Amino acid sequence: LMTSISLFDYLRWLRQHWLFTAVFMLLAAATAVLYTQQLPRLYRASVLFTIDPMVYQQGLLRRLDDLVLNNEQPSMGKTVTRRPEVRPAFYVSSPAFHDKVAEALESDTDNLFVRQHLHYFRFELDQYHGLQWYAATPSKARYELGQIMALLSSELTGELISGLQVQLQKLRDWPTAQLTPTMQEQLAQQRAVAEARLQLVSAEDFSLLLSATDIDVSSGPVLPERIWVIFVVLLAWGVVGVTALNFYLLRQRGNGHAT
Repeated sequence: LMTSISLFDYLRWLRQHWLFTAVFMLLAAATAVLYTQQLPRLYRASVLFTIDPMVYQQGLLRRLDDLVLNNEQPSMGKTVTRRPEVRPAFYVSSPAFHDKVAEALESDTDNLFVRQHLHYFRFELDQYHGLQWYAATPSKARYELGQIMALLSSELTGELISGLQVQLQKLRDWPTAQLTPTMQEQLAQQRAVAEARLQLVSAEDFSLLLSATDIDVSSGPVLPERIWVIFVVLLAWGVVGVTALNFYLLRQRGNGHAT
């Protein structure tokens, strides 16, 4: 029965009831515009940052990358000859960091909002990382993105410090009685390297993440994207209208056959 109604049947009905169709479309447009005006407007704050080059000179990121990539035999003694920087990307998108951000910001920011509106990006083969954050006002977006940057740097630095402390303690507890003089010298060198690294990242003025740009805030609200919202509302409205018209024509066709 569904296939018995052709496109010409719909067009014929619309032509005969053009005034009703026009009112229906105007009502759809008005509803779409009013709906977009009720949605909360969000401003975007963005910043580019890089990782302190000292951590490459000290070979510190090797351990972080090995942890993320599940390398069972990480080597802390080797220098880093590559710049994978995978840890920030993994950590920023983790539920654990989302929880910390939601806790650090205002009470009306929950984990779901953070997951939807905190974006990390990085240009391929580039040393710069980027963060984007959305908030209800420009000043709030700027302030909260600064807090997120500080939190991210603190968390990653704390992870570095914790790993170095564990490594240094293992080196200090290593039994030296059975070691040859050469091996003892190598162990002492490894301790010295670990101590130097720990001293570097534990310094008060050390910051793992260095801002490459100032925090930039959009001149106007960027969310919601009004054109797309209006399009979706009109599409949904049209689907409802076509569905209702289809049932109406089917009923009319059925009544016509019944008589």
